[in-house]
Amino acid sequence: MKTIILFILTINLSMCMSCCSSLFSDEKLSMQRKDYNGDELRIDGYYYHQEENVKYPHTTVMFFYRNGIVLFAGSSFSCNLDTVEMDILNRIEIIKNNKMNWGLFEIYNSELVIEEYYDNPPSSALKTMKSFYEINNDTTIIFRRVDHPGYKDKIHNTMYHFKHFANKLDSTNVFIK
Repeated sequence: MKTIILFILTINLSMCMSCCSSLFSDEKLSMQRKDYNGDELRIDGYYYHQEENVKYPHTTVMFFYRNGIVLFAGSSFSCNLDTVEMDILNRIEIIKNNKMNWGLFEIYNSELVIEEYYDNPPSSALKTMKSFYEINNDTTIIFRRVDHPGYKDKIHNTMYHFKHFANKLDSTNVFIK
């Protein structure tokens, strides 16, 4: 009798979990992955932004790839780029295995558009948003705005600079094909 009850509970739990995963599935990216063959951006390193005059100085890093994928390596609580690079290399598996670190990019005239995932509590499903950057030159991009509901009307002026990086991470991931 206990075995039958346990079996029924297991089946019900399995059905509930499979239904919940379809009810709370992540939003799909609206952009299609397209190879990047332009010269507006350099792809032999990363773009970084540093916040130095704040309570917690940090550096944010993005990698762009020829296959149209962008990897957000997150923020490092350092403004020394050698330390930032070591931090990225030490966290490579954590970075690469997080769906929110991956996105797509396209360039229209002098505008860089990035579509990425963001967390949407209390739901467990990830949503997507687009960020818009002005391309100043192949080593400088400026974050201008985002289509995230909470920040839609805010204009930014966040400058990212390029740094060559010989140990650039691979763009292979299970989230974007």
